[in-house]
Amino acid sequence: MKTSKHISIIHKEKWSSALLIFILSGIAFPRHSKSQTITGIEMAQGELVAYQPVENMNAIAYDSRYNDEDENNRFDRAILDYINEMRSDPKAFYQKYVEEYIREKSARFTARYTRSLKKDMLHSPALPLFAPNATLRKTAHLQLNYLAQYKGRMLTHEQGNIGFAERMNRAGLHCLAENLYAADHPKALDVVLDLLIDEGVPSFGHRKNLMSPVYTHIGIVSETPPGGRMIVVMDFGCKK
Repeated sequence: MKTSKHISIIHKEKWSSALLIFILSGIAFPRHSKSQTITGIEMAQGELVAYQPVENMNAIAYDSRYNDEDENNRFDRAILDYINEMRSDPKAFYQKYVEEYIREKSARFTARYTRSLKKDMLHSPALPLFAPNATLRKTAHLQLNYLAQYKGRMLTHEQGNIGFAERMNRAGLHCLAENLYAADHPKALDVVLDLLIDEGVPSFGHRKNLMSPVYTHIGIVSETPPGGRMIVVMDFGCKK
């Protein structure tokens, strides 16, 4: 297990690339999906080869590629639409989608995670909607390309010996976080709900990223490698 120390953040986030296991009445059930998160990263400006360094998130135009007719782009856009629906009214989203999902998939989730999510969403104010971001989508796509070789059976924020902080430092970005997710044939809504519930992640890191008022921009990419599981990468950023 790897531990990342977060700059300007008091808490620490634990990562694990191992298959997460649910324990229910003494029986172990393999998790149908797995995910990994990193939150609260702050770093200095950097350079990314083949990318234009940016001064701040305002300098990046809206990512029009979400409007493409490519099937993966439509799936990515559907994920973003659900996330922004959640952020516009967390309480209504919980009542519309989350309650039923937890009832239907009750064997997969434990009370610690479902109860904390209910508390968080019913008491959360409306959050600023995420704007699609071309640079964050590029950083996410680079990580997706790296993860594709593992076919969704292993998730990591690293690219070989290049860590997350270095990846983003090279991109010249500020105030960053990342969610990774892999599952067999998930629906777009499933991706969002699984990351919000965040079963097996004691820090609720995926949920915190999705519900943070700090992050204002996002890049989402997804792909199913041949013979593998669907992989989704979300990179988050904020204004200086």
